[in-house]
Amino acid sequence: MTSVPATSRGRSVLVAVALLACVLVGVVCRVMNFPAVLPEDQRVVFYGHDSYYHMARTRHALEDFPVVPEFDPYLHFPEGGAPIWPPWFDLLSACLLKVSAADTLSVQETRAAFLPPLYGVLAILLLYPVARCLLESRGMALAACAALSVSGGSLFMTQIGALDHHAIMGLLVAGFLGVGAWTGRRLLNNQPVVGPAACWGAVTAVSILLWPGCLVFLAIQQCWIVSWMLIRGKDPGSLRELLKGPGLVAHLTAAVVLAVGCHDSYWAQNGQWTLSTLSWLHPTVAATLALIHGIAMRIADKFSSPWGPLGWTLGAFVLGSTLAGVAVPELRESVSESLQWVTKDEQFQASVRESRPLFLAGESLTRGLAAETLGWTFPVLPLALLGWMVRGFSTRRDPQSVLLLWTVLALGGLTVIQARFVDLFSVPAALGSAWVLGLLCQPFWNAAKRWKPAAAIPWLLAGLFLWCSRPCLVYFEGQYQRWRELRDETTPPPQFPVSVLSHWELSRTADWMRTHTPPAGDPSDLNAQPDYGVLAYWDIGHMIQYVAERPVVVNNFGDDLGGQHYQDSMRLHEVESEQEAVEILRKYRARYLVTKPPPSQTEQIAWRTVIQLHYYDGKFSENSATGQQLPALQRFRLLHESRPIEVGEAAAGLPQNAALYKVWELVEGATLKGRVAPRAAVLAKVRLKTGRGRTFQYQARSVADESGDYELVLPYSTEVRPETVSAMGPVQVRSQGKVAELSVSEADVLEGNVIQVPELSKR
Repeated sequence: MTSVPATSRGRSVLVAVALLACVLVGVVCRVMNFPAVLPEDQRVVFYGHDSYYHMARTRHALEDFPVVPEFDPYLHFPEGGAPIWPPWFDLLSACLLKVSAADTLSVQETRAAFLPPLYGVLAILLLYPVARCLLESRGMALAACAALSVSGGSLFMTQIGALDHHAIMGLLVAGFLGVGAWTGRRLLNNQPVVGPAACWGAVTAVSILLWPGCLVFLAIQQCWIVSWMLIRGKDPGSLRELLKGPGLVAHLTAAVVLAVGCHDSYWAQNGQWTLSTLSWLHPTVAATLALIHGIAMRIADKFSSPWGPLGWTLGAFVLGSTLAGVAVPELRESVSESLQWVTKDEQFQASVRESRPLFLAGESLTRGLAAETLGWTFPVLPLALLGWMVRGFSTRRDPQSVLLLWTVLALGGLTVIQARFVDLFSVPAALGSAWVLGLLCQPFWNAAKRWKPAAAIPWLLAGLFLWCSRPCLVYFEGQYQRWRELRDETTPPPQFPVSVLSHWELSRTADWMRTHTPPAGDPSDLNAQPDYGVLAYWDIGHMIQYVAERPVVVNNFGDDLGGQHYQDSMRLHEVESEQEAVEILRKYRARYLVTKPPPSQTEQIAWRTVIQLHYYDGKFSENSATGQQLPALQRFRLLHESRPIEVGEAAAGLPQNAALYKVWELVEGATLKGRVAPRAAVLAKVRLKTGRGRTFQYQARSVADESGDYELVLPYSTEVRPETVSAMGPVQVRSQGKVAELSVSEADVLEGNVIQVPELSKR
């Protein structure tokens, strides 16, 4: 029986303690903003709008376990639609909630909110053995775990409440690198690699099934294989093993797993051949790469002397791509569409915030987003690339360094183009930062070994990493404090950006819609057609659908379910005619409209219908300085508004202290008819009070004809309607100093009844 040296045991304990510290720091950072997600006075407020649709599908999967619904009538109303996401992430969430015996809605939402931090912690734990294999140093491995625990890219995607498929991406990247390093090490030692290569292909396929953007893993594998062919030179046995193992087996395994996952599946049928959603493009690409390596093996057998390894691959690539293009014509078109998606050469993708480049804010260069998501260590990544290139292509011929090199290049390049890939890039960025900083600190470490204070070096390194990652934590510290202040409804809200407040207020607004508007149907019955829909700006559709339990015309899927819905919803926010707005809502059987402040300066035109509703309550108004008149909007009545907030630059030139969200109902309106002096102006007024206590006066203006007849349409009744907008008195009709008062019922407003106004008299 051999005894373990005390020094080795001490190091193991120290490593375990340091790794536990990384995990604890990671947990604290990821649950720091819990007041924003788990408020005391309302249901769970998930982070990010996509989390709401993931939660909706997870709940459906729990109700009909393990089936994830293929069709949703509350989506893309009134036709309904199939979600563009593969179901595997939602099924995984449902399995975890099922195991934890989450039976009630509140328990399901609360435990689902903690799943992203769980994925983040698992990624930190998995990164240690992976980093040990890739970096070959305990200190660097621990440094990589410390960097990932406070990495902004990982924090944003794995914070509490961020129930999105991006939350599990860090875990998948760590697994991809780990299996790849295992494959490369066995290849370097001339050991069989068929088993590891099959595992590598399976991990790649699972990653793609969870998020189609992981198709880049296939490209990383391909670049690694070609690079290793060049490194190994003219060793036929090694080259054949490389082609047969990682080349053929990994891609063939990925193709088979993806084909099984896509077979007869609605998400692949709807997407067909697109990069942005899981489609037949993904298994076809994997199968094409397997075909290329199969051809390369035959070329290597027949023409090993005149052809070099790169020539074999290029010849096989040309032949395999040609065969795939002939067999699958759609593959050629999908390449062009994929480039458009990556470069945001389409209206919807260009408007998505996560599609913005990492170093651009509008048209200006900035390092702010990079610092927030990667910390101040991102400038050392080029040094890591250079070092890994030297290690991989030098006499050492290190396959792990080559794998890291291509992973950082591929994921880093995509992140620079679109910030949405930062969750994938966080893991290799942490590895690169740890490796470079470890090398820089190595001389100091060696010098410190002569003195006892050497034990403090790991803590100094940890402090350095925390300091470099400080920008990542600023957001969460501010988020925590802001939400603590917002919990008190009695105090004036702080002056913060709309993006900080939007989830909180929209959740309350959607919950109000659920309890104060008639049900559109049974949300759990996916075979029933809802009675009506809700139209709102696309980026708040998921929350309205889940929290309000109302079908939406367009949601955060944008134009991926059909361009016409998306185009009409965008046009609604630009029309200057109430009639056009009414026609759009009627086209989609939308009974309610939810408005919010304009998203950009270019949309701040007061006479646009939606802006007139949101900022001017749809009433007739006149600018005494310019003489400009805004006619009353007679078919929309206000039902609910969130509390007023300062919306800053987004409302320049418009009335301040407007509510963040307002809910409007499309009504027929009561028609008021009467007679006054010919060509006389007539003004109808009613004093109103919202559920939040704000009072305003709705007024509509008309001009009598030559006979003195006039007509006005009024969208408000005079009946008392608790917790919504109610009249504070009768309707007053005024003209030339004369006035008449009358009552208007709900039936008159909803059915469009005609009300004869009594003769006006002087008071």
